[in-house]
Amino acid sequence: MSDTAIIIQLRETINRTENMVPFMRLDMLDLLVSAKSEIETLTDKLKQMQEERDEARQLACEFCVMDGSGYSSSYRAKEEAVERGWDCYKKEETQ
Repeated sequence: MSDTAIIIQLRETINRTENMVPFMRLDMLDLLVSAKSEIETLTDKLKQMQEERDEARQLACEFCVMDGSGYSSSYRAKEEAVERGWDCYKKEETQ
């Protein structure tokens, strides 16, 4: 992941701080790099959890519209998702 505008701005602000003791500036940069790494990790985890949530929602919709034979209509399942306000089928529609 590339640096975001706020990361760049923070880095530039830290580098412009001439009166700061050098080791303090390095500590701040280290904290900034650590924060960026943690944010990236959390972003990846969030993406994974959203995918798992959407998969569970799809299953819930399919079970909700099952007919007596044990089969469900993917069209009816997608309609059920829309009624619930879920966008779990959005990715499939854009592929």
